Amino acid sequence: MRGTVREREGREGEPTAGIIDTQSVRAAATVPAASRGYDGGEKVPGRKRHIVTDTLGLLLAVAVTAANIGDRDDAARLLMRLRRLHRDITLVWADGGYTGSLVGWCRDKLALSLETFLAGWKVTGRGCRRSPRGTGPAARARARRSGRQGGGRK
Repeated sequence: MRGTVREREGREGEPTAGIIDTQSVRAAATVPAASRGYDGGEKVPGRKRHIVTDTLGLLLAVAVTAANIGDRDDAARLLMRLRRLHRDITLVWADGGYTGSLVGWCRDKLALSLETFLAGWKVTGRGCRRSPRGTGPAARARARRSGRQGGGRK
């Protein structure tokens, strides 16, 4: 089904690039303590979803861990699974949480280019680009609070 959606969007059926990220989510009290943790960065007790999508946002690989597992710690396992499932992928974009030895490991062990970018950059179908200053969600929220429309600087 993913291939059909991609082709309908004018893309090849199999992706060649992906985006990896995590999301911490609160866990209900009924979730066993062994599978929960505390993400100190996000200040969330619960679980963490490690996700790889293609550039259209379609899921390619997912892993769920306790929230205290770091982004890099589970990334190697998830990227190995991604490589097995999607042999055509040669590039994965990631935020700054995936730096360090993981970049070289991906290149050497998986023949995969892991490119990291910093906050304020957006991943598009053509690569990473700097977001225009004053147009992101934080700028729009500031504009709403101050009573201005839009989100650009005035």
